[in-house]
Amino acid sequence: MKASARSLQLSLARPLRRRGGRAAAWRRGSVSVELAAVALPLFLIVSGTIEIGLTALNAAVLDGATREAARQIRTGQAQTSGDPIATFRDRLCNQVSGMINCARILIDVRNFPNFGAVSVPPLYDANGNAMPTSFQPGDAGEIVVVRSSLRWRFQTPLLSSLIGPYRDIDSAFVFRNEPYKGPL
Repeated sequence: MKASARSLQLSLARPLRRRGGRAAAWRRGSVSVELAAVALPLFLIVSGTIEIGLTALNAAVLDGATREAARQIRTGQAQTSGDPIATFRDRLCNQVSGMINCARILIDVRNFPNFGAVSVPPLYDANGNAMPTSFQPGDAGEIVVVRSSLRWRFQTPLLSSLIGPYRDIDSAFVFRNEPYKGPL
């Protein structure tokens, strides 16, 4: 009796196990479908986060390089060299090497008699084209505005559609030149 009851239980359990096996296979297939539904948005979020991080990194690098190059003007080292613009650009390019293509950086340096007279034109027009720039490092004691700009192109389609295809990374410093020719 016990043997027949046991065999009856096993014979009834076999179809249930088979059905459970099919249900488990269906569940395993649903994981693939769910992964396919989540993978693209996840990839876009991760790649967008990486790209925003790269943009911030390049902004920090450009800002530091502009500050270091502007110091050449502030102390008079650029003005007293044989070629002030080459001295400034070399310093800037050495600071950004490996991160930013220096040929893509716009440089604008202008001098003013006092802080109240400072007024600078935009670096890009309404269509996004670069405007003419100037390199006037000024003399000892004059106010100088040093600006650099990099047009950053987004590679992630989601960021391009939300923010636009380009982002301008700008850096600017305003200072009074030191009295490098002697007391003012």
